[in-house]
Order: sequence, then C-alpha cells, then structure tokens
Amino acid sequence: MNNLYLQTDLMNTIMILRLQLLCICVTAAVASTFFLVKRTVNFANTLFRYLLIIHSISLIFDVATVYTVNHLDTVSMAITRTAHVGFVACICFFVYTSFAYVRYLANGDRSKRRILIYGIPAFIASLSILFVPFKFTRTEYGNFLDGASLALVYGTISIYMVLMVITILRHWKEMDIEKRVVMLVASLSQIAIAMIQMLLPMVLISSLATTLVVFAIYLTIENPDRVLRHLYLREKQLAEEATQSKSRFLATMSHEIRTPMNAIIGISEIELDSDDHSPDTLNAFDRINNSGKTLLGIINDILDLSKVETGKLELVPVKYDTPSLINDTAMLNSMRIGDKPLELIVKVAEDLPAFLFGDELRIKQILNNMLSNAIKYTEKGSVTFGVDSQTDENGVMLVFTISDTGQGMSAEQLAAIYDEYSMFNREANRTTEGAGLGMSITKSLVEMMDGRIEAQSELGKGSTFIVYLRQRLAESELIGKDVAEKLEKFKFDSSKQRAEIVREYMPYGRVLVVDDVDANLFVAKGLMRPYGLRVDTAERGYEAIAIIRDGAEYDIIFMDHMMPGMDGMEATKILRAEGYRLPIIALTANAVSGMKKMFEESGFDGFVSKPIDVRSLDEVLNRFVRDKRR
Repeated sequence: MNNLYLQTDLMNTIMILRLQLLCICVTAAVASTFFLVKRTVNFANTLFRYLLIIHSISLIFDVATVYTVNHLDTVSMAITRTAHVGFVACICFFVYTSFAYVRYLANGDRSKRRILIYGIPAFIASLSILFVPFKFTRTEYGNFLDGASLALVYGTISIYMVLMVITILRHWKEMDIEKRVVMLVASLSQIAIAMIQMLLPMVLISSLATTLVVFAIYLTIENPDRVLRHLYLREKQLAEEATQSKSRFLATMSHEIRTPMNAIIGISEIELDSDDHSPDTLNAFDRINNSGKTLLGIINDILDLSKVETGKLELVPVKYDTPSLINDTAMLNSMRIGDKPLELIVKVAEDLPAFLFGDELRIKQILNNMLSNAIKYTEKGSVTFGVDSQTDENGVMLVFTISDTGQGMSAEQLAAIYDEYSMFNREANRTTEGAGLGMSITKSLVEMMDGRIEAQSELGKGSTFIVYLRQRLAESELIGKDVAEKLEKFKFDSSKQRAEIVREYMPYGRVLVVDDVDANLFVAKGLMRPYGLRVDTAERGYEAIAIIRDGAEYDIIFMDHMMPGMDGMEATKILRAEGYRLPIIALTANAVSGMKKMFEESGFDGFVSKPIDVRSLDEVLNRFVRDKRR
C-alpha cells in the first residue's frame, strides 16, 4: 500500500511537471545543435548563447519550484525560497537579455555601458524577492507563489516587454523582414503568456513562453542555414558594391586613357592619308599608328570589366588582312628585343589566305603574349615566329609556331604554365616583369576560337608553342611569294592596306560633332575630310541643343558621351523628347562592357568608340549618309 502511494505521488509529480519536462527536451535539442555547430562568433549569437544558458538554468529552477511549492509540508522553506528566488531571477534576466537581443537586431546597439544600465531593473527585481515579503497560496488545483515581490517582478518584466515591442515597431523598416516578424511574434507571445500566468497563477506556463521564444529564434534568426544564407547575401552585396565601384573606376580610366589615344591614333591616320609626306615619314607615322593600336588593345584588356569580373572574353569577328596582322605583330615584338643578342626570325607560308574573318585584336593578343614571353625568357640566340594555314570544308585553321632558344622548362613547369599567376624559375627571373596571367588568358582565347595550343620544352634548350586557330575565309586570294618574303624581311608596308577603304565623296552630307576636347574635334574633322562632308562642331551638350533648336538638321550628330555641364546622354534624351528623330551616334571613350545597350536605351542609334576606327566611321557614314541619299 505504501509503494502504491509512492507510485501515485510520483505520477502526480510527473503530471504536474509534464510541461516543464517537455520544455527541457526541446531546449536540450536546441542547445545541443546550437553549441555543436561551428559558427562565426558575433554579438547576436553571443546574446542568444546567454539567452539559451539562462533559459536552461531557469528550467532547472522551474522544476524545483513546481516540486517544492506542491510539497510545502515536506520540503524546508529555505529550499523552497531558494528555488523560487533562482527561478524569478532567471526569468528577469531572460527577458532583459531578450530586450538586449532585440535592440541589437533593430539598430545594432552593442554598447556595454547601455547593456549594464538596462540590466539594473532586472537585478533589483531579482534581489527584491529576498527582502520583500511573499507567500504561498494553497488551492485544490495546486499551490503557487504570491505577494508583493512577485508583483514587482511582473512589473519589471512588463516594462521590458513593452520596450521590446516599441523598439521593434520603431525600427520596423530597418530590420530584416524575418527578424522583425519573429521578434514581434515572440514578444507578443511572451506578453500573452505572462498575462495568463498573472491571471491564472496555478497554470505554471512561464517556461513555455521562454521555450517558445528560444525555439522560434533558433529556427529562424540563429538557424545555421539562415545564418549562412545571410552571410552569403551580405558577401554578395559587398561584392556587388565592389563591382559597382570598380565599374565607376574603369569607366573613368577608360575615358581618361582612351581620349589621348584617340589623338595619337587619329592624327597618325590623318597623316597617313596625306600625299605630302616622304616614304620615311609615312613609315614613321605607320609605326606610331600600329604601336598605338597595339597599346589600345592592351588598354582594352585592362579596362573591359566583363572580362575582369567573369573571366569571359567577348570575340568581335571582323574582316582583316592577314599580312597586316603578321607585320604589326612582328614589328611590335622586334622592338621588345632591345639590346639583347637575339634575332627574331619570321617565316610565312606563301599560300596563306590574304583575308580572313575573325577577331584580329584577340589574335594579336595571343601572339603578343607568346612572343613577348619567348623574348623575355631568351637571353641570346633566336625566336622564330612561323605562320601557316590548313584549309578544309570548315574554313581555315591558322597555325602559329613560336619557338625560342631560351631557358626551357621542366615537365612540372610545363604542366603549370597555364595556371593563373604562374611564373617559373623565380630566382633566375626575379628581374622579369609580369604577373603571370599571359598564358592563362592566351589559353582561354585559343579555346574560345575553337582552337588548341600545344607546347614542347626542354630545360636549358628552349621551348616551342604551336597555336591552332579556327577562322573563316573572307576571300580566296592568297598572299603570294612576294608578300611572304617582304614579311620575312620586315619590308612589308602595311600603310598600303589602307587603300582598301574607299571613302566615297559625300558633299551633300552634313554632320555635327559634339565634344569638349579640342583634339577630339580635330581628329573627327580630319578623318571625315576625305568624304567632303560639311562638319560643324559644338563643345558642350547644351550648345548642340541650341543649334538644333535654331532649326539645323544633320544627317548624323556625333555626340560625345562624357562632357562637363551636360553629358551626351542627357543632351540626347532632351533632343529626343523635343522630337528630334535624325541619327545620333555616341562618340565614347568609355568602352567597357554593356555600353551598347545603355546607349540604345538612351536614344542613340549606335556608337563609335574612341580612338575612332576608320572602318567603323566609314560604315556609319555609308549607312546614315550615303545610303539614305540613294
């Protein structure tokens, strides 16, 4: 009979504590996963860690209070009082920590001084139960704590809860949507349960409120997956901001660098079309022009944001003459030899197609990277630059062979030659310039052209690279023996190739060039002089608008993009809004990726990048002036 009584008493105790036991199980699960998962420590999860610890301790005291208050006759008052003091203190500090957590999430408040000040009421309320009288009320449904001290505790908790709600509502728009909803629901739940607890003290559901808060915060705000997602989004935002900053920098640098390049290349183009110069002078201008275009290609590689950010290089296929490509490449790299006892040997097949269709600029980049490497790592002997082709039903396969008598490479070095920032034999080559990106970019370009690159090397004897590039045949004409020999002897005059551009006379045409740089106006007028066009100029966007408002009409307005006061885009939008429908072409030194779409959306009919390419200019003039008059 006595055992039955003990079993019944145990069952009654378990029934009374069933809610607390459930809360303990949930808290144990949350605590084990939270503390076992490795995470970046920050102020938010530090506060949650304290919240979880305080809550776990409060559950232990809660079990003790529930048991002692229902066994007042068998448990000493000192133990009962200690259990209740511990539980009330934990509840006060739990709510206070919740308030500090909310403040941090809302406005990033992590001031230790403010945290201590806000904790004073919780500390006072916890101590009050030691000195303010309290009593236990007995009922047939269970016993509970009562008295003035408890009222003080509930009053303090209510203040914290009201402050939490005010903080959330005050910073509602600033908080992440998940955070504000979770914190508001958690705060309102605590308030509701606290009110129930005060009205029905024998229900004993305080632990349910704190457990629900901990569980809700863990599942949402402190969930590892959500934290990782938040970190990912934050890193993404920082990366996007860095990208935007880099875009602004590149746009500015593009404009600043390409503007003087426009004068160098443009003026040399103008002088090459003149009949007043001797052959030596024309040859000098031709070298300036070729070197300027090669430098422009390097600048384009640096300034093209899409290539820097994604590693994807866009191909722009055009018709080009093969002899000029070979001559420009050979002439540029011959100048790189300097004082070295080194010979650049050029070998060109006479059955090479004279005109092909492909990305001439990118092919030059490939060849310049490889030839500059060969010259860089060869102190004496020779560097051989060979050009051949293979024709089949799919087009033409250009075959470039670059071999040298330089340092050579081991098998391990050869295997790593295409890695980014790869530079071998650093001690021997410590004075050699370069970041080691050349061969990595070269391989990417070759593969984009459906080609391949082969390499052979022997340490101490030299290296040989063979590049195969797929191109389309533009014309069936071959370069022939005479041109091949001139290329091999560095006697090919590439300026003669410019005669292929037939500038049709258009005296009926009228164009307006708008640019704030006098050198750019000089170049534009000089390049259009052979067409016989009437060329007017304006130095500001608002000057161009005033000219159009006075009734002037032009076959084309060439509008500079970046000008002080009113830039070309703003001026174009105003003209379009006022009903001007004739062609407006952007003249821009800001030639980074994505500009074409931006100009189209701003009302332009196209754009010509600076430095002005004579073929692009000829195409625009033929399209908008010549063809519309026929």
